[in-house]
Amino acid sequence: MGASSPPPFGPQLRRARLAAGLGLRQFAGLIDQRASVVSAVEWNERGPFRNRDLQAAARRVLGPALEAVQEASPAAGPAAAADQPRPRRRLLAWRLTGPAADATSQTLSELAAALDALPPDAARVPPRAWTDLEIEWRAEQLRLCGRAAGGEPLDAEAALELAGLRLRVVAGLAPRWSVASCLLAGDDAPPTIAIDRSYADVRPLATYRLALAAVAAGWALPEPAASPAPTDAAPAPNPAFGSADAPLAARFASALLLPAASVTRAAEAFYAEAARGQPAAPIDALRRQLINRLATALAVPAALVELRWYAGPGLLEARLRAAVATAADALPPALPPLADDERRQGRLFAAAEPP
Repeated sequence: MGASSPPPFGPQLRRARLAAGLGLRQFAGLIDQRASVVSAVEWNERGPFRNRDLQAAARRVLGPALEAVQEASPAAGPAAAADQPRPRRRLLAWRLTGPAADATSQTLSELAAALDALPPDAARVPPRAWTDLEIEWRAEQLRLCGRAAGGEPLDAEAALELAGLRLRVVAGLAPRWSVASCLLAGDDAPPTIAIDRSYADVRPLATYRLALAAVAAGWALPEPAASPAPTDAAPAPNPAFGSADAPLAARFASALLLPAASVTRAAEAFYAEAARGQPAAPIDALRRQLINRLATALAVPAALVELRWYAGPGLLEARLRAAVATAADALPPALPPLADDERRQGRLFAAAEPP
């Protein structure tokens, strides 16, 4: 009996990357490669790294976790992957490239077919009303899947994968269907986020991370079971996650990408810097300065920081107003942790009205 073939390189590379706590784009940047190239290797759409300098860079980044995949067979590449049966998945959620983009039933059916998936279920019912506190807890559960050895949470990109999502870079989603990213899932396949190649390779990191987190809401915040759809029913867009500015998706993305503790620490530090040795700035200018600094430091769009600023657990707007009113050189303390009291929990995200 002949020796068995080595396992494919791609899945082993992905396991090694996640064992090192690295997201796809983060790892690609560390080895000076495009995220789409790494994705293609991990999905066995191209063979293992052959360039010696690239191999050395990957070993430096991944360390011992990569040693087990160095002997993978060159044959375990695109040809081997083509022989594997593909589980049937369904298009569950999608993020458009912008508010002006549109997603018709025909467009979504074509997109699903191109991804070898079923179109959206026309009978899907709207998701239930998730409270802010539930969304916050769900995002924290996902971040806990990506805890590093020292206890610090990993980047949301890696945390989503460690929680069970797969990530795949696909060319043509944006130019052909005006879709930045989409979520595919099925009973016999792990949920997968397909993201447009331009978002993974060249768009700003903040834009890329938002495209991942927004569609991940379709998996992290499950809907009630839908009734069977009539066979002649046309697939319909999901209003909860399909829109580029879907409120539920934005709320989840802000909770996932902007952990309360991280946002609060950064806001306190930035306010203290702004208050030291500078003339008092108007509150509108100071608020805008702090929001922009948070967006840059935490790699998220400024619009997402605004959601957190006015309706987040750190109560940043109320604290800023109090600090400016008293000419304080630091933001006042946040409220103490909540006890198990529903009325107090309900006030956790009571936001100050935007000016």
